[in-house]
Amino acid sequence: PEMVKLQQQVKALMTKIQQLQITRNDRHESNVVKLKTARESNIVKLLMSQEEDEHQNLHLYVTHLMEQDRAEEAAQRSQATQASQQQAELTAAQMAQQGQQEAVGAAGP
Repeated sequence: PEMVKLQQQVKALMTKIQQLQITRNDRHESNVVKLKTARESNIVKLLMSQEEDEHQNLHLYVTHLMEQDRAEEAAQRSQATQASQQQAELTAAQMAQQGQQEAVGAAGP
């Protein structure tokens, strides 16, 4: 009877060990799944962040190009205004010189 009791205890302990091993394996698999899910989530977040950064960089670049275009247009307008003023001054000077020559010619001999 003692031997049978010991065999039953050994059998019960072996069953308990198997149940604990199954539980441990289940937990391990659950942890692996959680780890994989977290990694994939982090990868998605990084990709989305990278896309957002690229979008912001593109926006900054386009803004920079637009500002350059505006500066070039302002410089061209300034040059055109200066050229127009110089032409007006030259025309006024030529007209004044022509007026002086006519006055000298009229007052002549």
